[in-house]
Amino acid sequence: MELSEVTDAFVQSIDIHTVLPQQEPFVMVGRLVHFEMNSSTTETRVCEDNLFVENGFFSPCGMMENIAQTCASRIGFYNKYILGKDVQVGYIGAIRDYVITRKKCSE
Repeated sequence: MELSEVTDAFVQSIDIHTVLPQQEPFVMVGRLVHFEMNSSTTETRVCEDNLFVENGFFSPCGMMENIAQTCASRIGFYNKYILGKDVQVGYIGAIRDYVITRKKCSE
């Protein structure tokens, strides 16, 4: 497939499991929504039974895993659909200055 042929409709139609090395119950990304060479967008629904939900909140570790899987889905899509290669396992080498802040919303 050529990059010029990639549409959001096609990207959204693929099963996320086909572009991620992670499998259930460790999948934190619901679907790939948009793909470009320099950016990608995923969609995620966080439910109570998610491994990273603690006391009703999605934990910072879960948020980081979601970011990592967004990256993995982008690279997996590129490898599988653009290059025709297998999805490969990757690793986060380092993270610096990652801060999650929670504020109470006023009603």
